[in-house]
Amino acid sequence: MNLTHSSAAKSLSEQVLCYLAVTDALNEMHKIKQWPEKPPTERQVTELFIGKSQWSNSWRPTFSRVSQHFPEMVKLLQGDADSKTAEELWGVEAKYTLKMLKEWMDKGGKPLKGKDRAVEESGAESSSKTLEKEKEKKKKKKKSGKSDE
Repeated sequence: MNLTHSSAAKSLSEQVLCYLAVTDALNEMHKIKQWPEKPPTERQVTELFIGKSQWSNSWRPTFSRVSQHFPEMVKLLQGDADSKTAEELWGVEAKYTLKMLKEWMDKGGKPLKGKDRAVEESGAESSSKTLEKEKEKKKKKKKSGKSDE
């Protein structure tokens, strides 16, 4: 129940467990030859855990890829005691996200570099601050222009 859609935001490990629960449920559904009533649809099952768009656009492609090609990461995310440590696999200590998982897979499962990530994140922060400052300047110009009329 704690993995269903109704619970609060999920960690990456919880998301993987939800993905596995959905795929297991769908596989089991297909094995049942006769249903007492109309069987649930794939959409109904997935929506117990996640919204349709996020399932189709994010979870299914990402977690399917990690399940097929990166067994060590699956072990780690499932909490397997025999897995490598998070820092050994990720290369950084952080609150791991789906975006980071995609980046990690795109690098072929090689550790992410903390220094590079920090530079990227600070660069993103500074560019967003620059945009905010530009917006403020435009607002001030508009206000000063209106008061002159």
